[in-house]
Amino acid sequence: MGVPKFLTRDDLLVAEGYNRIVKTEQGEEYYEFEDHHIAGNIHIPDQAKWRLDHDHAFYEEYRSKCNQYVKLYHQIRPVNYADYKIGRWYISVYDVIMEHDGVVTERRRMNKVDDFF
Repeated sequence: MGVPKFLTRDDLLVAEGYNRIVKTEQGEEYYEFEDHHIAGNIHIPDQAKWRLDHDHAFYEEYRSKCNQYVKLYHQIRPVNYADYKIGRWYISVYDVIMEHDGVVTERRRMNKVDDFF
């Protein structure tokens, strides 16, 4: 079996392999990664650089280097609404496509209108 690859919808590789899916109290789901899973192709946007020197930030924010501008969280402090681990990376399951052994998994949020049909 191969290692799952995580790609943006612009086909940019951002991670290979993962630990688990974390669900927040609000019901959001995130893939959890370790440093060695992150493939690069990311940067810290100018508006998020304050987090690097700020004692009150809970995570460092990175974005993919593509038009999708996918947000990656690098957790630096604990939170009480999810089982995020310090030093781990998180990406919303809705923001990337997982490719594993030829199977592509793409999760999409339902629109409120779709709930009625």
